[in-house]
Amino acid sequence: MNKIVQGRDIDGNKIELNVEDLYFRPAVYGVLIQDNKVLMMNQKFGYCLPGGALDLGETFEESLKREIREETGYEIKIINIVEVTSEFFKFPPSSQKTFKDAHSIRMFFTCKILSEDKSNIHLEKIEEEWNIKPEWIAISELENIKIGDSTDLVSIIKKSIN
Repeated sequence: MNKIVQGRDIDGNKIELNVEDLYFRPAVYGVLIQDNKVLMMNQKFGYCLPGGALDLGETFEESLKREIREETGYEIKIINIVEVTSEFFKFPPSSQKTFKDAHSIRMFFTCKILSEDKSNIHLEKIEEEWNIKPEWIAISELENIKIGDSTDLVSIIKKSIN
C-alpha cells in the first residue's frame, strides 16, 4: 500500500501526494530587506524569495550565495537563519523539465547585500520559461501581492524584520 502525504501546489492548495513519487530536495532562500522593501522573484506564478536547491557537494552557505548571485547579480553575506520548514509540494508544469513532486527541507536566511554585478545573472532555462526576475517589493504591500509559493513567505519575511 502506498503512503500518501498532504502537500500543497504552487497556489497553496492542499493536495495528496504519493510518497513513492517524491524526491528529496534540500533548498535555501534569502530574505534581503533594504529601505523597507524585500527582494522577491517575480515569476509567472507569483512572487517567491530568491534561492533554490542545493547541488550535491555544496554547503547551504555556498548554495545560497550561488543562487542569489545567479538570480539577482547580488553578492551577499548570510546574517542568520530565520526558519526551517519541511514541505511536500508539486512543481508547476514546464516544457523544459519533468519535475517529480518534492519533499523539501527549506531553510530561510536573513542576508545583507555586499555588492552587485548584473553580469553574474545566469538563469536556468526553467527560470527563463517562468519569466523570473528580481523585484523590490514594499513590506507594506506584501499582503496585496500573489505569492507563488507553498510556504507562508509573508510571515517568514516579517520574522526577518524583528
